[in-house]
Amino acid sequence: MKNKKTTRKINKGVCLALLFYGAFYLVSCAPSETSTPSAEGYSLWGVDNTAQILRDVDIAEYSQVQKSAEVKIDTAKNEYESGQIVISAKGKVEEYTVELSDLTLVGGDAVYSRENISVYKTMYTNITSNWNSCGQVGWYPDGLLPFAKAVEYGENTVGEGENQSVYFSFFTPATQETGVYEGECTITVNGEKNSVPVRVNVRNVTVNETTHSKSIFRTDFFLHLGEYNTTQAIRDAYSEFLIDYRVSPWKLVVDTSHKEEDAVYYAEKAYELCAQEKCSTICLPVQKTSNGIPDSAKIDWDGKEENGEEKTVGQLTMYVKAMAEKSFATGCNLLSKCYVYGIDEPIQNRAFEKVKEFHKDFTTQRLDSYTLLSGNKEKYLQAYPQMTEEFFEQVMQAIQDIRCVTTTKYMEEYEPYVDIWCPLFNDLEAGLAQGVYDEDKLWGYGALSPTYPYTSYHVDNTLLSQRVLGWLQSIYNIEGNLYWAVEYYARQTDRGTPEFLDEYYEDPYHYVRYPGEGFLLYPGKKYGIEGPIPTVRIEAIRDGYEEYELMYNVKEQYARVSEEIGVEFSAEKALDSIASSIHAGMSVTATAETFATARKGLLDLSEFSRSGACFVDYTDDGEGKVEYKLFAPDGVTVEVSGLTKGAVTVVTGGTITAYSTDMNSETTSSVATFTTKIDGENVSVNYNLPGKVTKFDATAVYEWLDGGVIAEETAVVDAQAVNGESGKLIKLSLPQASATAFARIEFSAEELTTNINAKTDKIAFNFYYAGEETSLPVNVYVKYKKKTYEGAISSSEYTFTKGANSIVWSNLTSINWENNGEIEYIAFEIGEKGAPKNTDLYLKNFVIYKAREDTE
Repeated sequence: MKNKKTTRKINKGVCLALLFYGAFYLVSCAPSETSTPSAEGYSLWGVDNTAQILRDVDIAEYSQVQKSAEVKIDTAKNEYESGQIVISAKGKVEEYTVELSDLTLVGGDAVYSRENISVYKTMYTNITSNWNSCGQVGWYPDGLLPFAKAVEYGENTVGEGENQSVYFSFFTPATQETGVYEGECTITVNGEKNSVPVRVNVRNVTVNETTHSKSIFRTDFFLHLGEYNTTQAIRDAYSEFLIDYRVSPWKLVVDTSHKEEDAVYYAEKAYELCAQEKCSTICLPVQKTSNGIPDSAKIDWDGKEENGEEKTVGQLTMYVKAMAEKSFATGCNLLSKCYVYGIDEPIQNRAFEKVKEFHKDFTTQRLDSYTLLSGNKEKYLQAYPQMTEEFFEQVMQAIQDIRCVTTTKYMEEYEPYVDIWCPLFNDLEAGLAQGVYDEDKLWGYGALSPTYPYTSYHVDNTLLSQRVLGWLQSIYNIEGNLYWAVEYYARQTDRGTPEFLDEYYEDPYHYVRYPGEGFLLYPGKKYGIEGPIPTVRIEAIRDGYEEYELMYNVKEQYARVSEEIGVEFSAEKALDSIASSIHAGMSVTATAETFATARKGLLDLSEFSRSGACFVDYTDDGEGKVEYKLFAPDGVTVEVSGLTKGAVTVVTGGTITAYSTDMNSETTSSVATFTTKIDGENVSVNYNLPGKVTKFDATAVYEWLDGGVIAEETAVVDAQAVNGESGKLIKLSLPQASATAFARIEFSAEELTTNINAKTDKIAFNFYYAGEETSLPVNVYVKYKKKTYEGAISSSEYTFTKGANSIVWSNLTSINWENNGEIEYIAFEIGEKGAPKNTDLYLKNFVIYKAREDTE
């Protein structure tokens, strides 16, 4: 059975993403206060933490994103959140220093300790050739050197004409009192003191200590070339560091010969990490032979062999036994976090046979492990008297649940041999749309590709690309993430031979021409640090996974309330509505401004949900009518503005109330606000409403037909005879597709194309499909007047099912209209190549939503 929930999320009202925006602004938001100039020849200014301010780009280029020199943080408890202040030097800055004070609660006595604020000097790396189309050449921010080390090594200077970011990371303890804290930071530049206000808004919501997203981030390449040693201590430092950033390392030990004592030692290291709630995943280090089968091993199995001799088993069985016995001894079920990384990139490496052999052996050994351990149940209960029978059975179940991750997209012939599909992020989008991934677990994969607008870890991609990944994993129920290397401290050449890298910090091309590929960390050895130096990229990854945890809690809350009141609903639509402006499918469309709005919305919803109030449903009919249905528990009052109150339904424990608006009206609000009281304080959640709607019905669209719509035959028909509704439909008779071409409809009428522009938020084509086929595949393309080609609006295929279908193209305000020009036409390719003539497709209307700022 296919994953209907996941398929529906990517298909219904599909969000279509442009894959060829052209030039992309590194940061984008409305103009704010200007920077603070100094007579000493520098300017001090603030900017969002998601922005990349290049070292060698003139300050004038950032006039649209500059903010006043202050640090403002909006944060949950048990969360890291950051800010940055930029020093732009006209002449050389010989020295700058940073001093922090404690922050104090406004209207109270509580203190936000400066000990919870880390200060870094941003290090820069030189991009000489772009891999991502959104970037430009220049010196990009990447490494984060603890500021005390920058001072110690004399690196707290700024070159003439350069920008230097001071990066602040705030950790808010779970015990921190809710409220707004204020203080200051003194940045002294060439002896001149500058007071920078610092303001932290601590929300009444807490990020989970437990990490629920799974991951394998490989740590077994060229660590020794950067840290100049391969001791277990340095390996441990890297493992601990990654766990703190909510991602899990692959290899936990420096070396192993895969003997029984190695497995026991590996279990010890696994326990050290698993004892931390942030550790979500342990990868079992099974060594594969050339044909893909794990090597065998010999172990002592007390009581199983009467003569006491060693028993020959597979390596996986050896490691499972060691993990199980460590679990019995500690009461920590290590095996519940265990995965196996199978055959790497089998499609690219033509390793289908290896996948088959490995999966066969893996499945056999998993069963062997369970059989051998469960067969010794009584002996284990005697050997570990503190262990309960219930815990023993939990460990046995965990053995049966161990899964193998395979880094491949869906291929039908692979299906019997893949436990967990782990495709590249762009391949994920296509597979989700087509519904090919079943209900088993699904991961995502980063390695060389994809590029912007998809998530990648390249330096010249946007930080928002990396941060929004956590949101996408939550939205599309992607359980895990695998990345091939975090410490590739070498240079891989086109010849395929790794070379020693003299400069780790300024040269981002560790892996051929992909800037930042293969490393998310820098070696700390140069600065006397026992462990790695972080990057702004791994900071963005952690930020996204903390937001994943906020969404996880909202989902859990909604599931609990749904069960209690006996009404089936989930948090899916409430979260989708918040996140819709920062992604289209798996593409990241966020700007600094839209992301800040989405994050605030997530924090608001997280606080609001504590009241027990839940958004049961949200609908936008694609024609301008929007409705929210809100459950409020008995005793909880919710005030609503911007919407009209409708029907009230009494359910167990409370009521469900409908609130709606029609964006066809000239008087509609641009924001819907829901407010309740928690602990005597007002808590609100805001939802941006769609912009003003202009609707072209079937009769109006039919007037464009003379050269404006290309189809074999068209006719206006009564909807009543087709779907029982009032009004008209355009019957679109699709021509016979050729063996090499699809049936195609083009919309090129001036009335359509001139109404889609920079002031458009989204558009919707509303169809009705009356065919008997279970699905009708559709691809959508756009041609711009300044482009010589037409491009796919989405990398994934949309699928019509029988009944109403709405194709929505959203986030149009993020398009670079100046580079692309006006739309020349929009084309739909429908069905399969060679498909017979289709007479079952109807167009109901075409709808344009204006951008919100253009509504009023």
